[in-house]
Amino acid sequence: MEVLVRAFNWGFEPSTIEVNQGEWVRLVVSTQDGVHGLAIPAFGVSQKLEPGKTTVAEFKADKAGHFPFYCNVSCGSGHSDMRGTLVVKPVP
Repeated sequence: MEVLVRAFNWGFEPSTIEVNQGEWVRLVVSTQDGVHGLAIPAFGVSQKLEPGKTTVAEFKADKAGHFPFYCNVSCGSGHSDMRGTLVVKPVP
């Protein structure tokens, strides 16, 4: 499953990402307005995002649930609002 993600001051688009449990997930992340980060601790993701560059984060969604993701690089006054949710749906 490949998902295109855009990071910006101060958010992510999409802010909710849904995948199925067991899938390999490939997040292709870009930003244009400044240095940001992407952290999904539950899946060992920690990436620095640089303007004008594409960053790829890959992991296996091996557990079901709702997992937060956020910017892990201090990027200004709205930094704490740069959050989202990864929803890993269980397969029946």
